[in-house]
Amino acid sequence: MNTNNSSIKSVRPIISAGRLSVPGVVALLSFVWIFHLSGKLPPGLFHIGLDNVWFDADIPRYICQMVDRVANDHWRNKVHPLFSLLSYPGPKLLTLFQIDIVTAMRMQIALAASIGMGFLFAALKRVGLGAVDAALLTALALTSSTALVWFSVAESYAYTFTAFAIVLYLSARDTARDDGSRAPWVAAAAFAFSITVTNLAVALLGAVQARGVKRAIRLAIMAVAVVGVLAVLQRLVFPKSGLFFLPAAVQEETSFFVRLSVDRVRQVLALFYFGSVVFPDVARNAMSNGETVLTVQHASWRQGGWPAYTGLLLIALMMAPGVASVVASCKRQLDRLRGGVAIATPRWQDGLRVTVAGSLAFLTTLHLVYGKETFVYAGSVLPMLIMLLAFGALTLSRHSRAATTAMLACLLAASATHNIARWEAASADLRARNGPISAKALGRSTCSFVKQQP
Repeated sequence: MNTNNSSIKSVRPIISAGRLSVPGVVALLSFVWIFHLSGKLPPGLFHIGLDNVWFDADIPRYICQMVDRVANDHWRNKVHPLFSLLSYPGPKLLTLFQIDIVTAMRMQIALAASIGMGFLFAALKRVGLGAVDAALLTALALTSSTALVWFSVAESYAYTFTAFAIVLYLSARDTARDDGSRAPWVAAAAFAFSITVTNLAVALLGAVQARGVKRAIRLAIMAVAVVGVLAVLQRLVFPKSGLFFLPAAVQEETSFFVRLSVDRVRQVLALFYFGSVVFPDVARNAMSNGETVLTVQHASWRQGGWPAYTGLLLIALMMAPGVASVVASCKRQLDRLRGGVAIATPRWQDGLRVTVAGSLAFLTTLHLVYGKETFVYAGSVLPMLIMLLAFGALTLSRHSRAATTAMLACLLAASATHNIARWEAASADLRARNGPISAKALGRSTCSFVKQQP
């Protein structure tokens, strides 16, 4: 087998034969949409005085990583191993072509998310969805609460979304464990790990199903080694960059753990499996320092009206057969491990479903106890949830393809109508807060870009 050709084929769903493929067109349209969204919330809006106001996001810190090579903010690479290397060069290069830094950052943000949308569409097609249904689900992701809130600002969540979309694409593409080279999986695992250290678990789950446990572990070790070398080189370019393999990397992370309770379980399940698509009610939470921040942690849709209720109902109706198909796949994979049972379903189909189930279980368990604002991590869940809905659509389409497409279209219409209105209201609220920066905020150790008075 020509492993070089296999490696190239595995990572080229966006460009084919010198022209844009259909996933490439999806990525291009996604870029235009997300770039438009970021114009409503440009990086210049997020000065240090608005830190944490946008649903507990650290947007000023990420902006500093994109614009200032020597900023103190690069210390956070201890848990986001290569984020500076991923986010700084693009805007810097664009400014050489007389593009202002704010526009350059918006282009970088849009590029990060749009690549993921292209891979997500390709994965949806690979599992058996028709072009129309795959396009509707991709559009659902593009107009989801997650995309509107997190892909329109300078944050790391669009990168994680793309990393997980690539894992799903590779999982759907690998029809046998001996098929293809190691390079795509090493690259995917390294990319996921380079954004956030816990992302490696999702890439490892996909690799285990596609290549087996032993090979997956070797691939993961190679990925960590690659990221480790690059992290050291990154430290030479960004002198304040943290290193993920030092003991100090786990310090301070305990402050993000929360107490488990029945209400916490309800919030996490509701926000991950419904709120990542349909925008929950936005509340304003008063902090101990006197600031008021936006939050959806209460996980309520009481003010949503018929579009929100319709979206929630359709998600539940489509998720139910998706969950049933995942459970059946998990049982078949267990039967394969026991041996002696002839199974007609292709291994890769069951493996992909197990990857989605395992990833959702891991992310849900992690964030039951980690992270005050669960919605912050919706970008990690979104590609898995869209794939789960795709499994449900595949099951329903066996009875009526037209009815399934109609359900997806109604879900998209209801969700987009509700989400865009909610996002516009939250954005207006944020812009209304854009007043003078306090002396206390100006005293923080961060880059000068986010200390400019509005």
